[in-house]
Amino acid sequence: MIRYRPLRFPSSAVTRAVGALLTTVAMTAAVLLTAAGPAQAEPWPVTDSFENNPRNRWSFWLTGDAEGYLISSSPRTGGIMAILRPDRDWASIQRTVTLDPSGGARTCGASVYVGKRGLASTISLEVIDAATWTYISNTTAVAPSLPYGSYEVVNFANFAHRTSAMVFRIGMEDETGDLDIDDFFLWCSRPLS
Repeated sequence: MIRYRPLRFPSSAVTRAVGALLTTVAMTAAVLLTAAGPAQAEPWPVTDSFENNPRNRWSFWLTGDAEGYLISSSPRTGGIMAILRPDRDWASIQRTVTLDPSGGARTCGASVYVGKRGLASTISLEVIDAATWTYISNTTAVAPSLPYGSYEVVNFANFAHRTSAMVFRIGMEDETGDLDIDDFFLWCSRPLS
């Protein structure tokens, strides 16, 4: 699990003032850089292996006793993966993507690698319009029971390319056992002409 430690400064008045100034500058820079990030359109294909501060892109939606983690336990690639633990409630992880507006009608698709510890489970793979919160596509897939550290690819239903913000959500409910998630891919294709 990724843990963050607060900055600590020595107790003299001068070092406290310098520390406060540095903290203010760092927080201001972080807000300015973060605010510009999500508004930019992403070129396709989009690949995300949960690396490079995934908390800036991915968020959990959990109910009841469900839990979700970004952890460096046994990822398929890189050093970080996501884990959903529904514990008989709803657990999901989601990311918002806005695709570039380059020309040509396209069909898009997405996939993610999952590994299920415990019994095989049905998972939900959703693409949602971020402005209206209506489904663009919604499908289910079976996450088979696999040995720890093993993954299998599951595919979202294909959908028409759009330039508005879309939420990609992987979810599971009413199950016991962990769902390991890594390596999200989003691609679009142009028609042959």
